[in-house]
Amino acid sequence: MIFALDAMGGDFAPHAAVQGTLDALEKTSKSLNIILLGDETAIRTELGDRDSDAIQILHTDEVVTMEDKGSKVLKSKPNSSLVRGIQLVKEGKAIPLCPEQLGGLSTPRSPVEQRDKLVVTKDGTNVSLEFNRGAQEVLKLAKLVDCKKAILKSKSPSCGSNLVYDGSFSDKLIKGDGVLAKLLKENGIEVLTEKEI
Repeated sequence: MIFALDAMGGDFAPHAAVQGTLDALEKTSKSLNIILLGDETAIRTELGDRDSDAIQILHTDEVVTMEDKGSKVLKSKPNSSLVRGIQLVKEGKAIPLCPEQLGGLSTPRSPVEQRDKLVVTKDGTNVSLEFNRGAQEVLKLAKLVDCKKAILKSKSPSCGSNLVYDGSFSDKLIKGDGVLAKLLKENGIEVLTEKEI
């Protein structure tokens, strides 16, 4: 199996994506190959001496920010991890999804957690609209390809399944699902985290 992952997407990029990749490779008995898209220097720094033949890095040097309009990014930032991931999809090599980017958020960005029924940044900015919009876009794509199962990032406010951070930004976990994980489950799509493959 080949997975493509936007290493610069999500909170704590690229640390979280690299750690999730290493965890997946360590814990699965299946043959995995993972393409990490993003800044090669930052990714290699995170990998350190834990690099693997199963990891391929596709270097990108442009970043999609909150100020970028989604409809213009394909032309304005052709060497961003988002656009390069889209190219992999067009070539039939991957189905990359970053719900936060699809919802209009930049990467990298401030840490985000769920608090009560909202999704907020560490400084208190409400980004629930973007998280919900991104989850809806992922659901549309999942239905388009008749997706039955999704592998998502554990503990994430978008992708976490069964456990998410509690909104205090103190690494405390509570029972619950991320915005995307909950929506996929409600639509009959099985959700696994990288720790379960």
